[in-house]
Amino acid sequence: MFGAAGSNATVTINAGAVKLENIAGEPGSAQEIGVLLPDAAPVKSMSVNGQEVTFKQTGTYASSSLKFAGANFAHSEQIKLQPESDGVFTGTFVVPKRIFAQLAQRREQWPITWTKDDYAATWLVPERLLLFLQIAQPKDSLNPQITIDGRSATFTKAYSSVRVDPTTFVGFYLDLSHIEPEIAHRVELKLPRLKDGQFLGLFFDNVETEFTQSIAEPGGNH
Repeated sequence: MFGAAGSNATVTINAGAVKLENIAGEPGSAQEIGVLLPDAAPVKSMSVNGQEVTFKQTGTYASSSLKFAGANFAHSEQIKLQPESDGVFTGTFVVPKRIFAQLAQRREQWPITWTKDDYAATWLVPERLLLFLQIAQPKDSLNPQITIDGRSATFTKAYSSVRVDPTTFVGFYLDLSHIEPEIAHRVELKLPRLKDGQFLGLFFDNVETEFTQSIAEPGGNH
C-alpha cells in the first residue's frame, strides 16, 4: 500500500473487491492511495474505510485519489502572501478549532506554571499559537510592521539565548493564542528593505500534524 498515513492501515482483496481500512490523512489534504496487487486481474470495486470510491487500475497497481474531511492546517502552516507594493504583503488565514483543542490538550498534559521569563523563550510555553516572521540572517535592528484585521500588532524579538543578545537573534514572532478560530483574518505585512530572497514568509509554530480517517471526496477514474 502507498500513500496511507499510520501503521495500522490494512488491505484485503476478495474476488476483485479491494478493501482498505484505517486509511488516514491530514484534514483537508488530497492524497492518492495506491495498492500493489498480486496480479493484473481486473479490480471490480474499491472501498476505503467502508466507503465505496472510484479508482483507476494500471496493470498490478490500483489507486484512488481522496480528499480527507476538515480544514487543512499543517505543521508549520504558512500564510500565503501576495506582494502589493514595495515591501508590503497581504494575505488571509483561518485557524480551525481543532488547533486550539490540540493546544488545550497539551496544556492539560503539561500543567506547568510558567513564569514571565519563561514566556520570553519561544521554546517554552508550548500551548501558545505562535506566528513567526522568517527572515534569513535577521537583525534585531529591523522594524517589520504588521496589522491583523486592520489592527496593528507588535512583533516580539526572539533570541536563542535566555537573555537579549543581538548575536543570538533568530527573528520576530506574534502570540496569536487568542485569535478567533474558524473565520478569515486579514494580514498586512510591511517589511524594511531586504535583500532578494531574504524574506522567507510567515509560519505558525507549536502545531503538530493531525490525521483523520473521514473522507470528504472520493475520486479517481473507474
